[in-house]
Amino acid sequence: MRKIRLRGAWPERIEWFRRSPFRFEGSPRAVTAAEPAPFAMEATFLTSLTPQSTLAELPTWNVRLPVTALGSEIDLALRRDPELPGVVVFDADGVRGAVSRSQFQQTISRPFGREVVAPRAIRYLIDEISSGDPLILDINTPVQDAVRLSLARDKTMIYEPILISANGSGDARLIGFPDLLRADSRISFLRNQQMQEILATVQEGFLLVGRDHRIASEYSRSVETILGRSDLSGFPFPDLLGELLDADRAELARGYLETLFNPNVIERLVADINPLKSVQISASSGRPRQHLGFAFRRSTEGKDIRRILVRVEDRTREVELAAELEVQERQAARRVDLAMEMMQIEPDALTDYLTRFLAEVAQIGRLRAKAAGSPRATVDAMFRILHSLKGEAGVIGLRSFASALHQAEDVIETLRDGSAPELEGLDRVDPSLESLLGLGSEAKDLIARLSALVSRKTGEPAEARPLDLVAGLERLVAEMAERLGKPARLVAHWNTDDLPHAYHGVIREALIQFTRNSMVHGVETQQERLEARKPLTAVLQFMVRRHEQPGQLEIIFQDDGRGLDLDRIRVRASQILGLDGLDDEQAAQVIFEPGFSTAQAVTSDAGRGVGLDLIRADVESLGGMILAHSDEGRFCAFQIVLPLQPGERS
Repeated sequence: MRKIRLRGAWPERIEWFRRSPFRFEGSPRAVTAAEPAPFAMEATFLTSLTPQSTLAELPTWNVRLPVTALGSEIDLALRRDPELPGVVVFDADGVRGAVSRSQFQQTISRPFGREVVAPRAIRYLIDEISSGDPLILDINTPVQDAVRLSLARDKTMIYEPILISANGSGDARLIGFPDLLRADSRISFLRNQQMQEILATVQEGFLLVGRDHRIASEYSRSVETILGRSDLSGFPFPDLLGELLDADRAELARGYLETLFNPNVIERLVADINPLKSVQISASSGRPRQHLGFAFRRSTEGKDIRRILVRVEDRTREVELAAELEVQERQAARRVDLAMEMMQIEPDALTDYLTRFLAEVAQIGRLRAKAAGSPRATVDAMFRILHSLKGEAGVIGLRSFASALHQAEDVIETLRDGSAPELEGLDRVDPSLESLLGLGSEAKDLIARLSALVSRKTGEPAEARPLDLVAGLERLVAEMAERLGKPARLVAHWNTDDLPHAYHGVIREALIQFTRNSMVHGVETQQERLEARKPLTAVLQFMVRRHEQPGQLEIIFQDDGRGLDLDRIRVRASQILGLDGLDDEQAAQVIFEPGFSTAQAVTSDAGRGVGLDLIRADVESLGGMILAHSDEGRFCAFQIVLPLQPGERS
């Protein structure tokens, strides 16, 4: 606090205080500060300020005059100390206001003369300054809040001193507005310095964008690391985004920034349409793969939007972790689905299939390694193995395996489409093989876990049940019927003893292929069967019996569907195989040719043009034959004739 400088020796000052109409609270030393020169005093209080400083830390004046004081007394005080901004005026009701130096000079001294003796002029002055509520602030008010409130006064009062209340009991002090401005300037400097220090160490990226869309000098240094450049100050923010993002996304961001500076747009309503919440750096930028996130917040003064605070995050690791978590969740879900599938399958059938599956996939790997001599033959052999495994997976109910094998078929199919597959193209098979081997190993691990679980629960190993081909085919028919919307059922006439064990594999694959062909091509929709006056549920049936020719075994598979569409077969034979002029019998047998299919698109059930040709090759390798018979609109039947094995001939 400043001391009113009074001339004369200290005893004379005490006597002056006693006779003076000025009122002091406490001793002069308690009321006033030390007595340095004005500039030294200013330097002292400014260097002690912090960004959190309040009015209590600024120089204040507590000289007060009663309303009845003569104007000459005010004049005396103002002339004795040029630094005194004014005096506080009070009456019995408390503080009436502050008479500033400028008010006194303009309202009293000039109109009435400097030596005023009549109290009328003072009353006139008090009436004038009391016409509006004086600005009285609590002594603990932050300096910057005091400046804001001072500037909100009438423009004629902006530079007038301010009253501050020390304890709310009516006691008041005076603070000069220039001192308040100097303190505010110092605090602003300290805040800016503090902000720079904070921004230099903060880990998150912050920057400010002005109305001219340029980046302000105040930004966290981590932004430079995130964005990969150090010359951000003054750089146009939209141009920066244009360097990092593709053109369409950068243009969206430019429009969004314009929207944020529009005061008619409610900020919280456009937060959800932020086009930069998570973006990937454009490959054309020449920078490594990176994911960034931008969040925007307005900085306002009144209704004026002055700047936009932008928070920049490097979300690369976050995105990578999210992707890894998604993979893990998919793997966990796959394991659950696989476990549920396996629990519905006979243990022996499952074990047999997995053993064959792993052996056959390993065989594909060996074929892949020895493909130098004949790429085409290698690709065809790989495809045949995959197709066979997929069919059997569908029969026993391993949908996960069937789906994975179908995807592997897709990879091989791209190689088969070429007239002469290149050896380098076989590299695309490797990831599929790894995926299939991983699936097989995962299934074996689950079997071990499930077996251990059953053993712990019952105290005995899980009971093994024999393979039931009929049950598997029934399951396949039911699944395809539901998927294709074609109700159907399977009827079997056979005894496992009727079929030599050496033929089990070939006949199993044949029945699977026949079932798929019947459900896809032969069985009609419900509406078609209704119009044809057929039962709505189609019937698929097969039998194994001795052929009328001695020493022959006959397997017949038949459906009661639409039969072979011989006209369409001729068209497709011409398009695919270049065969023209086929009669009915030739058309019925062309379906066994490699690559032939009447399906419009490839699905997990049909469309690749393989299956029947493989069955014919297997049957013929055993010395048998296969034929197709059809009656349009009534049925389609496949007949396999095989020689009985030695010792089983009749």
